[in-house]
Order: sequence, then structure tokens, then C-alpha cells
Amino acid sequence: MTLIPLTLLLQAGNKAAGGTVPAWITLVTALAAPTIAALAIYFTNRREAQRLSTDNQREANRLNHETKLKETELKTELEHQRQLEERKERIRAYLQIAMAARILGVFEKIDPDEPGGRDDIATAVAEIQFVAHTSKVIEAAKNLGVACIDARRETAQAHNDGKDVRNEKEVYNAVNKAELARKYFIAAAREEVGLPAIEDEELLDFRDPLQAKFGLHHHPGPEGLTYEGP
Repeated sequence: MTLIPLTLLLQAGNKAAGGTVPAWITLVTALAAPTIAALAIYFTNRREAQRLSTDNQREANRLNHETKLKETELKTELEHQRQLEERKERIRAYLQIAMAARILGVFEKIDPDEPGGRDDIATAVAEIQFVAHTSKVIEAAKNLGVACIDARRETAQAHNDGKDVRNEKEVYNAVNKAELARKYFIAAAREEVGLPAIEDEELLDFRDPLQAKFGLHHHPGPEGLTYEGP
């Protein structure tokens, strides 16, 4: 700002007022005008800066909120996908032992006491112990594994003795227990993964698949029993 000489300001003030206004008033007025203008500009700029700061903060908060929402949505989606994949793995493991439990050596000898005779069952049970969510499924898988190995042992013995495997009381008892254990396991597995239950009267009174009393309870007696295959 160009400084106005004090003498000129006094002269201008006297002339403008006909020499009746004190010089100091004219001087103060002349000096105050640019100061007031400068202050007005300063406060205007300050208000604008505050407004911009507020707007920027509001926008930053909005963006931060949106980012957090997207992160939460992404985490939820990833967790959902993880649960789906985990459920698929459990179903696959459960199907694996259910299928292995149908191969009991009735038509072809499978000795569980020989190498490879129980690997499929043991592997399936071990995997279920790792992926299952409930002790009910784990216990059902263990019982099924034991029942399947017992059934394979009985059918292998019948093969070794040259007997008709399908017409042996001990074989039928063991195979029937394995089948009941398989049904019980499937029921427990379906419940765990959220599938609807399948009504099966055989399971209503079923507790321990290894109890011998569940061998022939659907038949009048041991004579003439024939097992038609798994």
C-alpha cells in the first residue's frame, strides 16, 4: 500500500472540510478506511477458509465412513465365502466316509488287518476329526469306522473259510451294524451342515452301533438269513 504523506492528508482534510474539521480526525479517517477494508478482507478470507475446512472435513468423514462400510462388506463377504468353502469341505469329507462305508468286502475280500484294508476308512475318519464342527459327528464317524472295520473283518474271514458270505449270521450282524452306523452318521452330518433330516425308523431306537442287539432285530431268527449286498 502506498503511504500518503502526513502533510498532504492534513491539507486534503482541511480543504474538504472548509478548514473547520480538525486535522487529526481527517487523518484518522483516512488511515482507518484501508485498515477496515483490510480487516474485512481478512475476516472474509478466514470465514471462507473455515467453511472450506469444514466442508473438507465433512467430505473426509463421508469418505472414511464409506471406506469403513466397504471394508466391513468385504470382510463379511470374505467370511461368507470362507464358510461356504469350509462347508463344502465338510460335506466332501462326510460323503467320503459314507461311500467308503458301503464297501464292506461282501463281494470281494477286503481284509482290514492286511495292508491297505482299512486305509480309506482311517483316512476319512481322521479328516472328519479335523473338519467337523461338533463332537456328535466326530463320535458318529469313529463308531462308523469301527463298525466298518469289524464288518470287513467278518466278510474277510468268511471268504477265507470258503463260506457263502451273504448267508452268514456273523457277517450279516456286522454288516447290519455298519449300515446302521452309516445311517446314524449321515443323520448327524446332515444336521451339522444344515440339511433337512431324513426320517428313518431304524434310527429311532438306535444308540450305540456296536451293540450286538442291533444285529438281527428285523428278522424272526438266524435261520435262512440272506444278505443281498451293501
